[in-house]
Amino acid sequence: YEYFYSVLIKYYNDKGKFRESLNIVKVATNSNPDNRNCWFIRGKVEEYLNMPDSALLSYSKAIEIKQDDAESYSCIGGIYLNKAHDAYSKFNETAGTKKYIEEKKNIDDIYNKARVNYEASMKYAPDNKSLWHSSLKDIYFKLNMGSELMRLDK
Repeated sequence: YEYFYSVLIKYYNDKGKFRESLNIVKVATNSNPDNRNCWFIRGKVEEYLNMPDSALLSYSKAIEIKQDDAESYSCIGGIYLNKAHDAYSKFNETAGTKKYIEEKKNIDDIYNKARVNYEASMKYAPDNKSLWHSSLKDIYFKLNMGSELMRLDK
């Protein structure tokens, strides 16, 4: 059945009918709860529908099934990186204030969640730099992690 699910999901995705695709992928994950591919595809469709928190859960389920899933780690890192960029773009507190310190810590925490996941992606797919390299450079720069940034560029 996986073949038919994937063909139908691809058809709906190609047509931009992501709600229909999500309905099919939900059936697929319910029918095949131990199938990493179904959970990964579900996460992708949830991302297309701008449901990042649901996508995080789906990618996490894919990682439960396949612990060395570099693609899912990369996708989780991407979601957190987008959240960090969004929070950073709204950040306009006065330096030195308590609110500034709290908001800066919150943004750094989100960047660190992204970092941990991209580093896991790098660990499991060191030769597939497209999954992690440019994003880790951005994160290391934003977190002022110069030595890691230099090591990454070697």
